[in-house]
Amino acid sequence: MAPEYPEFDRLPLRSREISARAAASGRLRAVRWQQGVLFAILIAIGLAGSGGYFDSFELTYPASVLLITVIVWNFYSWHLLGRKWFEPYSLFLLAACLFNGGQALLEPFGLNPGGMLSNRVSPDLCAEALYLVALGLTALHFGALAALLPTDNRQVSRTSIPASPSRLRALRIVGLICMGAAVIPMTLLLRDTMTTALNQGYMGLYGRASEEGIHGPIQAVASFMISGAMFLAAGSRKKRLSLVIAVTFVLAYAAVMFISGSRSPAAMLLISFAWVYERSVRRLPRIAIIAGGLCLLLILPVVGALRDTPGLWQDPVRLFKEEFQAQDNPFTAVVSEMGGSLATVAYTIGLIPSVRPFDYGASYFYAASTVIPNVGWAIHPAIAHGFLADWLIKTVDPTLAARGGGLGYSFIAEAFANFGWYGSVLLLVSLGYLLMRLFRWGTDTNDCARHAVIGTFLAFFLLFARGESNAVVRSLAWYSLLPYLAVSAIARASTVRGKLCGQSPDTDRRIACR
Repeated sequence: MAPEYPEFDRLPLRSREISARAAASGRLRAVRWQQGVLFAILIAIGLAGSGGYFDSFELTYPASVLLITVIVWNFYSWHLLGRKWFEPYSLFLLAACLFNGGQALLEPFGLNPGGMLSNRVSPDLCAEALYLVALGLTALHFGALAALLPTDNRQVSRTSIPASPSRLRALRIVGLICMGAAVIPMTLLLRDTMTTALNQGYMGLYGRASEEGIHGPIQAVASFMISGAMFLAAGSRKKRLSLVIAVTFVLAYAAVMFISGSRSPAAMLLISFAWVYERSVRRLPRIAIIAGGLCLLLILPVVGALRDTPGLWQDPVRLFKEEFQAQDNPFTAVVSEMGGSLATVAYTIGLIPSVRPFDYGASYFYAASTVIPNVGWAIHPAIAHGFLADWLIKTVDPTLAARGGGLGYSFIAEAFANFGWYGSVLLLVSLGYLLMRLFRWGTDTNDCARHAVIGTFLAFFLLFARGESNAVVRSLAWYSLLPYLAVSAIARASTVRGKLCGQSPDTDRRIACR
């Protein structure tokens, strides 16, 4: 029998690993350089435009083509690096592109009903907004690429490092505690939402006086139900009952939100929960993910068209069927509607600093203050300072604002509102870098607790694509990191107790210690 030489047997494998790592490193450097070149080209275009070179041209069409080029390149470069489409950063990038550049995707093909932004904004201002979105998405992606490492291309195997039973048990405990604490507030919140929507329509949810709705503390505690569902599911790889509890809540919550007309919270929770299930429980079939995405695209425009229909609940099936058949192209309808958030960017450019001075970081400071509970103030300082979205709708459409309506906002518009053209670019590069560092921490690991953190954060954060930072900090600190710290503390206590009892800390048997 031939002798074995393990050291020689390992040489080919080691050589392949070194070769693959070198190739990945070279590919990442090349993509970064290409992103930098695109960044420089966009900055050069902006400098030429500021010098009046393009004043005599109609720029809406070429600006749309430019934004499409940026969007296509961002996703293609992501593909070149071997990254997956169904992961946190690519999901946020998709939301950012659709909400801020959706109408640009349709404009070259003449698919925007009523024209770009329904001709509510002048062509010059619309072109500036399209350019700012293109520059902002390029800056965001440049920062994200800067935070990547060549080894990040390797996908962590779910079976390479078995999840610790004590940590999975801690996940389920924390998930049940969060859901138990939030079940009554969430029930009150959903009942109030459903009752108001049925009696007054969707706009009734936003036109009420403060004493008519559910108070802030109840809403704050109710949101822990989302944390509970994510953490419970993440720890339920082999626990069918707890997984059923988490799935039931998510589906029930989404159903109530869709029925009431609140599409974004329902869609974002479903997407985020699907990602947690994919990473921590079992791999979802690709066909199921695609089918689910298509169903959302078909449902969203119909729900948007019907949510204020008088008498909707007397015959919902018929009205839903009629509205669905009336949709010429549900895909273009939902993309065009989502892309309407571009208006917030255009209005912000037109109104700041001519009507309102730059915030110089104030909106981010007050957003950071939301991590502090409203204790000792009649009104939380962040609310007293006011939100940019509220200021914008009161300025451009006071009538709609009085009814409780709004346009939403945009993280790109908020960056401009604080620091203008130059500062917003640097801020968005930093945002992309920090986001990628956070997502790498939570995804390039087998730790299901980190998956739950990212999934919970995503359920709130995906809305940041068409919102502002006031809703980000609390969702990360309260609903994501706080339960994670509780999981770590419980798992550590279980480990210590197991050692004191002379048992393995990772045994799944009940620990009995006298």
